[in-house]
Amino acid sequence: AALSALGVWAVVGQIQATDATLRAAWGVSFVLCSLCMGRRLDGMSALCLAAAGVVTVDPLAPLGASFQLSFMAVLAILRVAPLARWCARRIGSPDLVGPVFLRMCGSRLLELTLVNLAATAVTAPLGLAWFGQMSLVGPLVNLVATPWVALVVVPGISLWLLISGLSPELGDLTAP
Repeated sequence: AALSALGVWAVVGQIQATDATLRAAWGVSFVLCSLCMGRRLDGMSALCLAAAGVVTVDPLAPLGASFQLSFMAVLAILRVAPLARWCARRIGSPDLVGPVFLRMCGSRLLELTLVNLAATAVTAPLGLAWFGQMSLVGPLVNLVATPWVALVVVPGISLWLLISGLSPELGDLTAP
């Protein structure tokens, strides 16, 4: 877990980190540190500690759109995730009729949709206040983008970082 935390900050050091990136890095770091100590850190505590980490580095961060949108989205996700999981389990239940594969896909799609809608509902007013507009297709795009990032982009960047660390020349050739 300690090596993973170092890896997180190695990635952050390679990019221009936004408040959202720092929130994620701090949150993951605190969760990994708690694992090193044999403890479990719940999501809300990790979010609060991440906020403290970001504010320690940049005391004016809470005044910016990136901080507000990022933290509110994660807060909404943390609050709706238990309900979304419960709904997904009900749909994926063996008591329901229908093919298992379709029930499983439906349950995952429902869970993703509920979480996406919660994050959108909470951040839409902020986005409207900050930017004077709101995307109507954003929630639909996120239904495709979220799994894509998790399954393709993050592993791809992780592989590239590994390659770059072993051979900078090869890293330059394979840079995204």
